Amino acid sequence: MDDPEGESSPETPFDFWRRRVGLFLGPFAGLAVYFLLARSHALEPGAAKLVGVLVFTVTWWICEPIPMAATALLGPLLCVMTGVGTVSSVFQPFASPVIFLFIGTFLFAEAAHKHGLDRRLALNVLSWPGVARSPVRMLLAIGMISGFLSMWMSNAAVTALMLPVALGLLKSDEQLNDPRMATSVLLMIAFAASAGGLATPIGTPPNLIGIGMLKELTHHEVSFLGWMVAGLPLTLVLIGVLVWILRPQGLSWSSDHHVLTKKIWEQARALGAVSRGEGNVVFVFVVALLAWTYPSVAMIFSGGKGMGAGWFSQHLPEELVGLAMGLLLFVLPINLKRWEFTVDWRDGAKIDWGTILLFGGGMALGKLISTTGLDEAMGKAVMGWLGSPGLWTMMAVGIVASIALSEFTSNTAAVNVMMPLMIALAKAADVNPVTVGIATCLACSFGFMLPVSTAPNAIVFGSGRVPLRRMMSLGIQFDLIGAVLIWVWMVICGKWIG
Repeated sequence: MDDPEGESSPETPFDFWRRRVGLFLGPFAGLAVYFLLARSHALEPGAAKLVGVLVFTVTWWICEPIPMAATALLGPLLCVMTGVGTVSSVFQPFASPVIFLFIGTFLFAEAAHKHGLDRRLALNVLSWPGVARSPVRMLLAIGMISGFLSMWMSNAAVTALMLPVALGLLKSDEQLNDPRMATSVLLMIAFAASAGGLATPIGTPPNLIGIGMLKELTHHEVSFLGWMVAGLPLTLVLIGVLVWILRPQGLSWSSDHHVLTKKIWEQARALGAVSRGEGNVVFVFVVALLAWTYPSVAMIFSGGKGMGAGWFSQHLPEELVGLAMGLLLFVLPINLKRWEFTVDWRDGAKIDWGTILLFGGGMALGKLISTTGLDEAMGKAVMGWLGSPGLWTMMAVGIVASIALSEFTSNTAAVNVMMPLMIALAKAADVNPVTVGIATCLACSFGFMLPVSTAPNAIVFGSGRVPLRRMMSLGIQFDLIGAVLIWVWMVICGKWIG
C-alpha cells in the first residue's frame, strides 16, 4: 500500500517551487476556468462550478502546498459552499464501506510492523540456501520479499523496513558493497515494493480507490479474487522484468556464498523465537485471506450454486472482513495479566488516516462528476477530438496519461484524477468502462523515473547510494515496459474481470 504523503525527507528545490507556485496557482486557475465556462455557457452552472473546484483541487493535489488529505476535504467543502450539491450527498462517500476496509488493513500492517513479523520474513527468506549464490538470485529474492510484503502493507513501510536490512547486508559483504550491486539492490527494493501493490485489492490505495469508483460509477463490483486474477500474474512478471533490467552487468560472486548466507542467518536468529504477537498477526491474516477468497472459490467449484457464498456476500462482505481483521487484533491478547493485546489505540492512531480522507475526497468528487452531468459533457468533447476510439486505444490513453501524471504526483492523487475521467470517456466512446478503469488504475501505481515519483523512490534515493541518472534511466525503462505489459495483460484478461 502506498503512503501518499511519503516518508519525511529534505525538501528539494523542485518541491520548494512546486508547493509555493501551486499555493497561488490552484485558486487562480480554478476561478479562471469557472468564469470562462460561465461566460461561454458551455456547461450547466453546476457542472461549470464543479470544473472550477476540480481544477483547484487537482492543482493542489499535484503541487501539495498543503497536505493532500486536507485538500481532499477542501474540494467537497467548496462543492457544498458553491451549491454543486448538498452536504449530505457530497460527503456521503466518506462513509463508503471501502473506507472501513482501509482502516482494517492499515491496522493489520501496523501490527505486522510493530511485532517484527515483516523483518523476520525478510531475513528468513534471504537466508535460504542458494539465495546468495549469485547477484541475480539475490535480486530475485529481494524483489519477491518486497513485492510480497507490499501486497499487504504500505510500499513506503516496506521500503523503510527493507532499506536498513539491505544497507546492513551491503556493509557486511565486500561483493554486495560494489556500487553497481548496491544501486541494483536498493532500486529493486523500491521498484518491487510499488509493483507488489498491484497484486491485491489492499496492496495499494489506488486499487481500493479504483474498485470503489468502479462500484460507484459503473455499478460493477470486482471481487478480491477477481482482482488478484489480473494483479498477481502482472506483479510476478514485473518482478522478473526488474531482475533483468537491474542485474549488474559483469558482476559475479568470487568468494564462498555460504559466508554471506551465514551472516544473514545470524541476523535472523538474533530475532529470537516467534512472539505471541507475531503468531496473532499470522492467525488474523490467514483467517482474513480465507474469508476474502472463499466466496469466489465456492462459486467456481459449486458451478454457481454458492456453497455459502451468498451468505458471505450479504453478512460478511470483503469490506467488513477487512474491518473485522483490524478489530480482532485489539482483542487477541499477548499478556492478559498485564492487559496487553496485539494492538492498542496508540497503534491505531499511527495508521494512515490521511489516505482514508484522501479516498473519501476523491470518491466525493468522482460521484459529482457523474451527478452533475460533467462526465457526459467531457466525453462528448473528447470524442469530438479523438473520433470514436476503440477499447484498446482508450486503454492505451488511460495507461500512458496515468503513468505520466504519476511521475510528478502521488499515485493516490493520480487515480483520483484519472479514474473518473477515463470512465466518463469510456462511456462516451461506448466501450467497456470497467476494463478501461482497471487498466488506468493499475497504471497509476507506476511512475519510477524520479525521487519524487513514489515514496519508495524518495526513501532509497535519500540513502545516497542511488545516482539520480541511474534511477531515471532504469525508471523510464520500467515505466515503458510496464505500460506495454499492463495493456497486453488487460487485452488478455480484461474480459474476465471487466
